[in-house]
Amino acid sequence: MDEFFENGTPVTDEDIEQNNLEQEESAESIAIQRYAFNAFRIERSIRDILTWVDKGKIIIPEFQRDFVWNFNQSSRFIESILLGLPIPDFFMFRLIDNQGKSEKYILIDGLQRYTTIRQYFEGRYEQGKTNRPFKINNKSSQWYGKSYEKLSDIDKDYFQDYSLKINVFDSVENSEKMQKLYMTAIFERINTGSTKLSAQEVRNAIYTSDIIKQIKVDASSPIFVELLQNDKTKYMQRCRNEEFYIRLLAYNQVYQQIKKRSPYFVDGDADSKISSSKDLMLCNYLYFCNKCLINYNEEKIKLFNVLNVISQFLKNSFCTVKRDSDEISDRIHEVFSEAFVIALLDGAEIKISPETFNNYKIKLWRDQETYISFFHSTTDLEHISKRVDYMKKLLVGEL
Repeated sequence: MDEFFENGTPVTDEDIEQNNLEQEESAESIAIQRYAFNAFRIERSIRDILTWVDKGKIIIPEFQRDFVWNFNQSSRFIESILLGLPIPDFFMFRLIDNQGKSEKYILIDGLQRYTTIRQYFEGRYEQGKTNRPFKINNKSSQWYGKSYEKLSDIDKDYFQDYSLKINVFDSVENSEKMQKLYMTAIFERINTGSTKLSAQEVRNAIYTSDIIKQIKVDASSPIFVELLQNDKTKYMQRCRNEEFYIRLLAYNQVYQQIKKRSPYFVDGDADSKISSSKDLMLCNYLYFCNKCLINYNEEKIKLFNVLNVISQFLKNSFCTVKRDSDEISDRIHEVFSEAFVIALLDGAEIKISPETFNNYKIKLWRDQETYISFFHSTTDLEHISKRVDYMKKLLVGEL
């Protein structure tokens, strides 16, 4: 390999190749010119936009992704409109025919929002294989359980009159090639570089209250963070420790209701039917805590008593590792620890040694048949109950 010195430092062929590459990239970036397009902003009502689409005035381009919002996202978005909250702008590219007599708009950004608006207006939510009536599903909403058709006339008018803000672009050079270049460039730029909120960050915003503030403190307490052990740094990021903390409390609530053969998250509340969705379980827990239908402080005291027991006797129960070693993965970390905590909250006693407990944990992770039965469909209500009952037997040495 050839080698020479630059300022006393040896330079290799790899250095030269990298330097040439950087120079090429730099030259390329210098060659890029400012885009020559017009940009302006308009506002149109939902009623206008639906009419425009029906008349073919708005076009969905091929580079747009399919509709991917889940039902909770879609319901929350519609509720934001009914509440009069601002929503993100739409981005459209205007095409004008050669005679300047007609114009069409290509939807560059906003397909998820438009599709959700259209589906709510038409009364059906469709995404993948899901096809269901579109009703607001937020229990704390004044429009809970209402489709568009069930809204009052005042709310219907408000929905259709809601003003959508649209950023419009068109090309100074009205050639097909330049139009396509500008459209794809704008689409790429506005769809990269942002960081999506985590599910728990969203919950914290939606259910903000003194209880949420207390949960943040409790989920960051030394005893809980210490139990996360080598994963504590990762779990402190993006509120993941808070989500896991709430999961322990929420799934215990679900387990207690299952034991009573109750289909409801909270006794006496017919609108609180238990769901198999983790997101809904956690949302329900926070909602009912805020409504004082669940006493968070009492539940918190019970949980910390259990965390103290775990910290003293079976601290390694919360460690996480990989399947090809003696450690357990993130997925096993959560569902195994969840079952362990709930079993203790339900009064289970620990009659086995820490060594026996951890050896069984590793065996469970490696045994394919047991692994599937214990960790398959982790949010299924029957499986939640099975895991906790299984854990109770393990702790007293009955397995």
